[in-house]
Amino acid sequence: MHPEEYTSNIPCDWRMNLTSQVAEYMQNRFREEIFEGPRALPNTSIPVPLLCRAEHVIAVIVQAYQHPVIVNTVRHGKTLDTGASLHYQEINIPTVVLNANGNVRLWYLPGAISHAYQVSGTETHY
Repeated sequence: MHPEEYTSNIPCDWRMNLTSQVAEYMQNRFREEIFEGPRALPNTSIPVPLLCRAEHVIAVIVQAYQHPVIVNTVRHGKTLDTGASLHYQEINIPTVVLNANGNVRLWYLPGAISHAYQVSGTETHY
């Protein structure tokens, strides 16, 4: 048989479909945890190990959402409110940094992605 004659039951865009399904599940789980929404059930086509990783990431995001830090105007990474900056402490837990209007400026999510899935900027992959 020639390669052209092979047919596959796996669609060519399966990775994007799986990514979309996982993202949708994570959004629903976040809503469930934060806003007490309806129980989020994963699509049965999502592999269990991937669901476990997604659950871990969701737990870190929820923890960050529950520990917001509100800062006034920030320019070039520094607050313009000198008085308030004296009260800021080092952030060492998952945290979301909001501006005075409640807009997200930064998500700090240590440990959300395990070291096994992180790629060093100095590594070359082919």
